[in-house]
Amino acid sequence: MKGIKRFTALALGFLLVFSSFTINALASDFRSGGREVGGTYVSYSHYLTYTDQRCAMNTQSHYQGNANRAIGTIGVKWSVKSVFTGGNLDSGGVTHSNRGNVYDQSANRLPISESNADFTFKNNGSSWTPNSRAFHCTSVKSLAEEDQPSDVVRDTLKELYNQLKNGGKNTLNSNLEQDITEVVEKLLADNETDVTEFTFKNGKELSVSDFNIVNLAAENSKTPVADGVTFYNTEEDNTSIIELDVKETVFKDENEYKLSGYVVFIDGEEQNLESGIFVELVK
Repeated sequence: MKGIKRFTALALGFLLVFSSFTINALASDFRSGGREVGGTYVSYSHYLTYTDQRCAMNTQSHYQGNANRAIGTIGVKWSVKSVFTGGNLDSGGVTHSNRGNVYDQSANRLPISESNADFTFKNNGSSWTPNSRAFHCTSVKSLAEEDQPSDVVRDTLKELYNQLKNGGKNTLNSNLEQDITEVVEKLLADNETDVTEFTFKNGKELSVSDFNIVNLAAENSKTPVADGVTFYNTEEDNTSIIELDVKETVFKDENEYKLSGYVVFIDGEEQNLESGIFVELVK
C-alpha cells in the first residue's frame, strides 16, 4: 500500500513536469545553521523550491551564506542529483573574499532528488566548513537502480535516534556503533583535504579517522545545537546528533589549532543531513 501511494505521488509530479504552464515558486525543505567564526557570527541556508506545487518534480535548489560583517572567505560549492538516475544534473559554486554574503542557485525545472552543498567560512585564522544535504519532500529513491549512499546514512541515523530514545546511550548495539563510526568518516570525507593540512605534535598527519565521538543525542527541539552550531527545526522533528572532536591540539604553519565537528540529521517531511568541521585558531 505504501508503495502504491509513493508511486501515485510521483506520477502526479511527473505529469506536472510536462503539463504545467504556470510558475508558482513554493519554497520548502528550508534549513539553516549558524555559529561564530573568528569573532563573527555566520550562517547558511540551503533549500529547494517547487515551481508548480509542493513536492512536484519541477524543482530548483538555493544556497546562501551570510556573515554579520565582511570576512576573509565565504563561499559555496554545490551539486544536485537526478530523481531518475541518481546522477548529477547540475553543479556550480561561488567564492568571495572580504565579503559578507554569497548566493547561488541551480537551473530551474529540474527533477532534483538531492541537493548537496559545501559551504566555507574563514575568518581571523579560524574556519567552518559545513556540508548540507537537502532532499526532495517525496521519497524517490525507488526510481534509481539502487539506494544512494545518503539513503544508507539516513537509515543509520534514524536507527540511532530510535535506540537513544528507547534505551539511551548505554544500550546501543555493537552493529549500530560500528555503523555510526562509518557514517562519521563518510560524511567528513568532503573535508579530508582540509584536515590533512594539519599535523599532530609528533608530525603525524591528521585524518578524519582521528575525530572522536564525544556525544550522541536524540532531540525534538526547535533549535537543536551541535558543536556550537544552532540549527532551526521549527516542526521539532526527530533530530539525531553526533558531536566530535580531535583530543589533541594540532599544528599548521607553526600555529596551534583545535578541531571539532558534528553530524546532524533532521528527520521530518523535509529531511536535511548536516555535517561539518570547525577549526579554531588557538595561538
